[in-house]
Amino acid sequence: MNNIKTKPTIIEFCRLIVKNIIGYRVYRANDPSREFIAVSGHIHPDTMFFDSISLNTLSQNIYYRVSAVNSRYQYSVQ
Repeated sequence: MNNIKTKPTIIEFCRLIVKNIIGYRVYRANDPSREFIAVSGHIHPDTMFFDSISLNTLSQNIYYRVSAVNSRYQYSVQ
């Protein structure tokens, strides 16, 4: 079995200036026209996200989207 190599990636985005924002969800896809999948199972309170990308992927590019989450757990548009 070959070892899968990964590359650390830092995603940084602007904080929304809204009182009831509790955090953000980060989504990833290999193609911007495909469905974006949540990268982790929890809400991130900060505007910096650390990801690990497999170098053995079929795509040269990785695309990210971010949704803000408010205190009622309502998500903004990605």
